[in-house]
Amino acid sequence: MKEISSIKKIWLFINVSSYKFAKDNTKSATARDRSISIGMFYLFEFSLIDCFNEYIHPIKKIYFMILVITPLAFHALVDIAYSKDIEVIGNNYNLYYKRAFYYIYLFLIAVGVAYMVYYFFNR
Repeated sequence: MKEISSIKKIWLFINVSSYKFAKDNTKSATARDRSISIGMFYLFEFSLIDCFNEYIHPIKKIYFMILVITPLAFHALVDIAYSKDIEVIGNNYNLYYKRAFYYIYLFLIAVGVAYMVYYFFNR
């Protein structure tokens, strides 16, 4: 077991969980599979940004676009920079994270998908 710092485990949580999700649902977690599962989590991030924009405090369109694009760039850069660590942690997910974290990740994906359904059918 490779020693990974707690900060790095927190930093890589979304990408590692996406890797595990892709690995559990396909025979091998290719880059395409990981990007799809990160994209599914991005639905949750978008729903948070859109809820903030619609219901809490409307923001200008340029700031909205920056808030929408920033998480995509962040996860892409983290995936490139820490790909080896993501694979190591993803292959031994239960050694680094509690099982509940994976279910929390799946719940957040479900919330994101539900919000996108609401978003498209109520606009």
